[in-house]
Amino acid sequence: MEADQHNSRIFHLVVETRDPEHERYAVSVTTKGFRTDPEEIAFRPDGDFEDKVLRIHERDEKRRIQDFDLLERTCSAVGESLFRYLLTDAARQQLQAYRESVPTTRIALHLPRRLYRFPWELLRDPADPQGRFLSVQGSVIRYDGESQSPGDTLFQPQKPPIEFLFVLASPEEQPIGQFEPLEKTWVKFSSVQPPTYDNFERSLLRNPERYYGMVFFGHGEVEDQHGSLIFVREQRRRTFRSFVRDPKHGHVICDCLGDRNAMRLACIFACESAWADHGLPFEQSVVGSLISRTWLAFVIGAQTGIDRFAAQEFLDAALDALEQGVSLDLALACGRRAIRGIDHRESSRKHSRLDWWIPVLYSTTDNFEILPEESRDILPHTWTKEGTLPKEMSPLPRSPSGLRALWQAFLRTLTGPISPERESVREMLARKEKL
Repeated sequence: MEADQHNSRIFHLVVETRDPEHERYAVSVTTKGFRTDPEEIAFRPDGDFEDKVLRIHERDEKRRIQDFDLLERTCSAVGESLFRYLLTDAARQQLQAYRESVPTTRIALHLPRRLYRFPWELLRDPADPQGRFLSVQGSVIRYDGESQSPGDTLFQPQKPPIEFLFVLASPEEQPIGQFEPLEKTWVKFSSVQPPTYDNFERSLLRNPERYYGMVFFGHGEVEDQHGSLIFVREQRRRTFRSFVRDPKHGHVICDCLGDRNAMRLACIFACESAWADHGLPFEQSVVGSLISRTWLAFVIGAQTGIDRFAAQEFLDAALDALEQGVSLDLALACGRRAIRGIDHRESSRKHSRLDWWIPVLYSTTDNFEILPEESRDILPHTWTKEGTLPKEMSPLPRSPSGLRALWQAFLRTLTGPISPERESVREMLARKEKL
């Protein structure tokens, strides 16, 4: 599929720097193969806007916004301000026409790096109903406006299954608890144990073409003008051993990834991995390093600290969506909606649903189809010698509700007499074990 076909589905908003000292930029729109003439804008947020941005970024338990409705109103105000600051009247008309012609709004922001610090995932059209954000009902994708144009490299879908190298780093100074990602039909994981940087590097060296992507769960930090991920390092103390912090700069991780062209996606669920404030050049953040120093097509990062339960819900929902044939950018919207739906009545998760806006997607391509179209509705089955599905065997369910129903049926076979219906369930489970 050609790059311009992918372009036609996405609304590209291109922002170019004209006068950085006076915050003047030129904005143009590209959609369906047509690009408008650049229009100059002055991007000068007022003090009230800056205060609201600082409030939603606050992570301190006592100072952060804890009420969901208040956060929603603050996020709406920030998102509408970003919309008004960035989109000229002509760009708004182009966007309206685009939205009327497509089922789902997908916005690509080509931004100068000095604008990365703003929470563009809150972007919201003031004309939309209350509580709607473009990244929740559609997608907001970030591109490096100072690098190559998307589509210069068109990555093709990956033949399933796809496998991720999984790192959960929980140093004793900052424990985060255990978490094992749920494997899907086509998405598999290989855990790095123990999660040291050396073991991470060995896994890549042993299997240079095996992994489609990597997932990092843990901590991040910004120090000495560099973003880092916190791996662990073994420390022995007489009769027992422990694992302590072992920070690695983003460029060190890029050196480890090396020239591995097979790896396409990195998911970094660590504090400030995508942070790009005035004092930190984007290319020295973890995400910036991965985008500029590797062959990765997509990098998902966190623009501030993210709740671990929110990150887990996000990852699981996004991968479920990918398996159903949803493109990567829209799968992130599924992840955001999953975070917003977390039950806040559980004390350990009372703030989890507030972090739906924190994941951020950077891309170097227009093609967000991860799995090829022909594989999306195919499940591995038990086939006959002739290569056909046995007539008496129904395909196993794929959805969570279908699997729950199957499990409940199995439990009923353990608590009552066997009926012909229950016997068929047992036969189905027996066949499943042979897969």
